[in-house]
Amino acid sequence: MKKIVTLAAALAIAGCGSEQPAATQVADSAATAAAQPATQAQEQRSLSGPFGTEMGMTAADLTARIGQPPYLVENGYLAFNSAPTPHPTFSTYSFVASGKYGLCRVGATATVESSRYGVELRSRFEEIKAALVAKYGTPSNEVDRVLGSTWLEPEDFMMGLVQKERVLVAYWDSEKSPLPNDLGSLLIQADAKSMTSGQIDVTYEYTNFGQCRDELKSKADSAL
Repeated sequence: MKKIVTLAAALAIAGCGSEQPAATQVADSAATAAAQPATQAQEQRSLSGPFGTEMGMTAADLTARIGQPPYLVENGYLAFNSAPTPHPTFSTYSFVASGKYGLCRVGATATVESSRYGVELRSRFEEIKAALVAKYGTPSNEVDRVLGSTWLEPEDFMMGLVQKERVLVAYWDSEKSPLPNDLGSLLIQADAKSMTSGQIDVTYEYTNFGQCRDELKSKADSAL
């Protein structure tokens, strides 16, 4: 439609005695129209990794895509209140990126107010896990059990998490089942800060995580 309108305008100008041939105007307009979609596609290229990321992207590129500075930066670790493609469930995001290997880890946290029975926290956990299963398949491993012998009653669910004596987690491992977008592993875990306040953490590690971690450790150790 754009080319048709441009052609009509060019013919009208030619009819009024323009010095520039109509055919030249049409050719120039067509070239401009053809170039614009390519430029827009390059600028708006979406990344298919978690929350609009990809393995190896630089911290600068990540920050530019988020559109705001991190509220915490420490030896390759960056924390934001958003992501390149945020999800309404999560309120904070964390990323790990090294200078040589780029982005290697992505995390997101959702806070959940819950009763001491953990009904609301468990419900949110299952909701997020279902979405992950739909995209990544069945988890390689799931753990939902009490580790100690103290917090065994139903009303002890949240306190068990607080005391690290209860585990509610699902884990995906690319060595057991292939994961897309260069992901090496994926973890979802429920945690609690108190008997009424919990959180769901989702952590993605790209296949370059080991190299990235070693580079950051070496950089930190150089200060010794």
